[in-house]
Amino acid sequence: MRRFRIQYKQYLKILGSFVIGILVALSIGYAAQIFFNSDAVSYNHTNSTLSANDVQGALDELYNKCHDAVEACPDGKWCDNSFDYKFPDYTKINQICTSSTVVADEPYIDTGLKYSNAHKTNNDYFYGFFIEFTIKSFTTAVSSSKDKVILGTGTSDWTHQGFYFDYNFNDTNNPYIYLRNNSASYSGSTLPSSQQAAIVDFRYYAYYNYNTGGYPNNKFTLYDKGETYSEVAPFTIDYPAFLFSYNKSGTPDWTAHVCIHKAIFTNNNGILRKYTPCRRNSDGELGMCEEVSGQFVLSPNGKHFSVTG
Repeated sequence: MRRFRIQYKQYLKILGSFVIGILVALSIGYAAQIFFNSDAVSYNHTNSTLSANDVQGALDELYNKCHDAVEACPDGKWCDNSFDYKFPDYTKINQICTSSTVVADEPYIDTGLKYSNAHKTNNDYFYGFFIEFTIKSFTTAVSSSKDKVILGTGTSDWTHQGFYFDYNFNDTNNPYIYLRNNSASYSGSTLPSSQQAAIVDFRYYAYYNYNTGGYPNNKFTLYDKGETYSEVAPFTIDYPAFLFSYNKSGTPDWTAHVCIHKAIFTNNNGILRKYTPCRRNSDGELGMCEEVSGQFVLSPNGKHFSVTG
């Protein structure tokens, strides 16, 4: 909106000069001619960006410029950020969080996207993501699980077919963050080759992109550190990825005690989903404003997010 506001102010300044000119004209007795026949009144556009040579044409030109700027706003032609235009009834906030106390009570976001490093141009599939998040604690809601999933999808047996991004506290004195897939090298209690220590209340930036030229050498980066691994083979998952949880054959499981600040999913076609935490102004309900579709997304199970962990 910044660029649009600047240009809009410039147009208002020009419009103001017309108002002053009209007032002067009124004082010398040409009010009727100007008001009813403004197209007959000449206008010198030498010191403006307009092309019209009469008052009516200049006014029409200003109107069209302002109108076009507003219409172009969602496409980013005039606006630096179109969130307010797309979501006038919502307020952007810094984060939404889960507390991870009981899995059945935890909210989550269904992205509607399946993971595949084979389907690179199908808009139902992603193979890249960027997520900003903050871990709030290492407490577990599932005593049998050592994982706290930030993003996940797969079957009930993740070692066969699964893809998820989590932090692990099997060793509570040395928790770590990493990306799992269906590779045998990541199964069971095997640690990543490059452990990234998990720190409470630290804001992380995580990026993943499948090597579009094929495997191996897919890249997972956590802030300024990278980890490279090889998958067994390109694979596709039949269940959409969940944020804040693992989609275990259609059922949320292994929730995370985290706050998410932003989540973006991509493939060769570009950005598929762009989730921004937001608050619905009418009732204060928290969710994600998905900026590609313009939709407000809530947890499918009717549970509620919080603004703090």
